[in-house]
Amino acid sequence: MTQITDHTAAAGKNCSGLSLFNVRTPVDFELAAYRSGQWESRFYRHGELTDPEARFFPEIYLDCEIELTGPEFPDRDTELLAAEHGEDGWKLVLDRYGYLCIINRRNDLPVVKSRLPVTTYTEKRFRAGLVMANVAYLSRQRPWREEFFSYCRARVFAARTVDGALRQVGDAPLENPELPVVPLRWHIPADSPLKSFRAFNTVRVELWDSPSDAGGPQVSSDFPSASTVFPRYDAASDTLSLFTGPEFLCSQTYWINTRITGARAGRTRLRMYMSFNNNMPNMAPVFFWSTDRIVWNKVKLLEPADEAGRFLPLLEAPADDFYLSSSIPFQEPERYELLKWAEAQPFTRVEELGKSLGGRPIHLITATDFTVPDTEKKHFMFIIGQHSPQEILGAHTIRPLLEKFGAEPEMLKKMAFHVVPTVNVDCAALVSNGCNLDGWNTNRCWNENIQPEIACIQDWIRGRNHAFELFIDIHAGGVWRNHALLWFNREVYGKYAGAHLKTSMARQERVFELLEEHCGIRRDDAVDFPFRGCGAKDWMLENHPECLVYDLEMSTCSNFDPRTGHTVPVSGNTLRMIGLGWAELFRGLL
Repeated sequence: MTQITDHTAAAGKNCSGLSLFNVRTPVDFELAAYRSGQWESRFYRHGELTDPEARFFPEIYLDCEIELTGPEFPDRDTELLAAEHGEDGWKLVLDRYGYLCIINRRNDLPVVKSRLPVTTYTEKRFRAGLVMANVAYLSRQRPWREEFFSYCRARVFAARTVDGALRQVGDAPLENPELPVVPLRWHIPADSPLKSFRAFNTVRVELWDSPSDAGGPQVSSDFPSASTVFPRYDAASDTLSLFTGPEFLCSQTYWINTRITGARAGRTRLRMYMSFNNNMPNMAPVFFWSTDRIVWNKVKLLEPADEAGRFLPLLEAPADDFYLSSSIPFQEPERYELLKWAEAQPFTRVEELGKSLGGRPIHLITATDFTVPDTEKKHFMFIIGQHSPQEILGAHTIRPLLEKFGAEPEMLKKMAFHVVPTVNVDCAALVSNGCNLDGWNTNRCWNENIQPEIACIQDWIRGRNHAFELFIDIHAGGVWRNHALLWFNREVYGKYAGAHLKTSMARQERVFELLEEHCGIRRDDAVDFPFRGCGAKDWMLENHPECLVYDLEMSTCSNFDPRTGHTVPVSGNTLRMIGLGWAELFRGLL
């Protein structure tokens, strides 16, 4: 058995700038500070970036002190500072009517401006700020760059005095992948009323404006595959705010896997600050807790949003000491436990298909009667993508399925089941919102720009001398209504299946019947999905047109339980039910 290895240091050794590998505390996010005409920065010298090739998160938080000496409303548009990146970049402007604006330097068009003149409520000396996130900038040359737009926003802030708390006074989507937010050079005009500023490579403005009292619950990351979390404690309300830490592309994520100690069960509250676009739950609408990392239960949700309607869940601490996760974890420890168990079974074989960019092995488990030739059996294959850390639920169904096979050796004479428990293994270990270490979405590069994590699976499939009966790429996302099967209709199969079309359509109807009866994966919840030519099931249909291919999007919120005839919360029990149901699906297709 391959040992679990920490690849973090190796992967981050040559990092210049800021990344998942060198941000451990909020202080690490600081890019530069400017006070009394003096610069303080480990990245800039006299306002110039010392290493133009350095990589940063495509985000910025700027906190400024401004002093107006003229009339209440400026006589002209006043440039406070410019963030220059060649001809690109942006500038912060107080216009002649008193509005605070972020302007795109390339075309002089506003990115966002305050909803009312800030000079109507601020003193002559006041605090202002901005936040910009442009995650699409890192993928501006890639076809899926628009998929990052939900993470891309610009916001402006103001406070009445220099000691006041910043309040958001304007925000807008930022759908411009070409706009860099971290500059190569800062420029402060000689007549700027800007007195000082601090710039941080994050959108986590609340980290510097939230109470940070001593003596509260502690956050621990001293266990394998724990995520980075920045805590802030408010003693007056006994509330622990939890800010998710950086991943490969962003300074924040929708994934959390941590441990809380020293809470007061039923009294301490947890405020969750997840992904930047907090107006929607994205992939983490529910949370789970455990004392042993084996049995997981849902955490009690007190409020889903803050007073402004942003999705900032407020939870009740379920115990004094507990693990907290935005899904039921299946990461490196769980994966290796499954592999170790599978290696000990006489009817399973574990093999290494290849390695990820971070050097982690990608494994395949095969369950069958190995004395029967492959060409005399039907073959079923699952891959659990884990293209983002939330997409882990499907892996919890695998061991119940394999245990059922162990009790039915005659079934294994007729079939073989192949499963990749985790495709994006670096994401599983280090956290990412869908990408590998090079920033490629491993669910978008099955036909072009094929990454090592995908290439080794494709090579194994190409090396088989048999057909495939069924292929399912398992994903997960919290906002799905129950577990949803994404399927291709007759028109799509007609382009690829050829002589297999009639039998494929008949078998597809049988799949729907069996999934609903045994797994609670219903036709009513299924989605007729387009062929996109970039995902696993697209590639599989092109290369194995005899095969039925699906994506399964599993919900962390709810699933239909055929045993009760009702939709119920997702739990370890319902995941085991699905695992046992897979066996009945295969039996029905033999």
